[in-house]
Amino acid sequence: MFSKKSLLFWLIALVGLAIIALVVFKKEESGNSNFKSVVNETKKESIDKIVYKTAVNNYDIVAERVNSEEWVIKANGKEEMADTVKINSMFILSSNVNPVRIAAIEESKWGIYEVDEEKGTHAQFFSRGKVVNDFYIGKNEWIDNDPNATKGKTLMPGQSFPASYMRVKGDNTVYMINGNVRFAYPDDFNRLRSQTIYSVNYQKIEALTVNTQSGLNINMVKTDNERWLRDGILVDSLRARTYVGKLRSMICNSFVDELPTTEPEATMTLQGEDMETIVVNFWPYDSVGYVINSSQNKDGYFLDKRGVLRQRIEKF
Repeated sequence: MFSKKSLLFWLIALVGLAIIALVVFKKEESGNSNFKSVVNETKKESIDKIVYKTAVNNYDIVAERVNSEEWVIKANGKEEMADTVKINSMFILSSNVNPVRIAAIEESKWGIYEVDEEKGTHAQFFSRGKVVNDFYIGKNEWIDNDPNATKGKTLMPGQSFPASYMRVKGDNTVYMINGNVRFAYPDDFNRLRSQTIYSVNYQKIEALTVNTQSGLNINMVKTDNERWLRDGILVDSLRARTYVGKLRSMICNSFVDELPTTEPEATMTLQGEDMETIVVNFWPYDSVGYVINSSQNKDGYFLDKRGVLRQRIEKF
């Protein structure tokens, strides 16, 4: 049997533990709320510039809004059109974050989670010249045994899911969040560049010409009844639609920094009453590859390593 003093001691101890647990819970709850309120201020429509620096690079990579649809990226004196899908990934992964738990509240632990100046990716979001969001993205982990992180998830044996660590500048608290956020902020400037050499709605193309130094000339014109003429001669409709259709756009994920200094070896022109005229030029790069540039993405010079895109313009 417990004495009255023992019962009183254990009662006081339990009450004390309950108070401590409540304080910790409130602190974490408050911390998560503060984290959400700060990070989720990133409204895509109001942001006109994003600046970030990774631990690998000692220079800023800058994304600036051109209009409602287009962005440019800048780094080390270079400026290129940005891949809007990848810019959107910055907003999605950085704004719609779900804090799982508090990982640390001491500055001494920032390095462990890579949310310090030395190891972290430092990102800032601007609106009209004002910093509206400022945070550090830390290391990524694959989580399979954290009850908070896996809450609501059904994991198969051996399955895990990505988590990251983030810290808002000016706050010591480090949060674990769902998702691989650092992935949206690559070290390589080129990974944010637009891979679209050009793109146009096939239905708007009314004329297409190809001219090469070897003497090949292709002149395609669409008639009023949606048929195609090549050099004034009516050609098979399916064959013509297939040819023009495969030239409605070109995508390439390799780039060159040294611009061609010679005349292009081949030129293709796309025209239509309801579209901008697009001129695409091809220069030999080596025995197989070609450098490609278009008037639609005039600052981008792409490397067609195997000459596949160059071959496409000849295959009628």
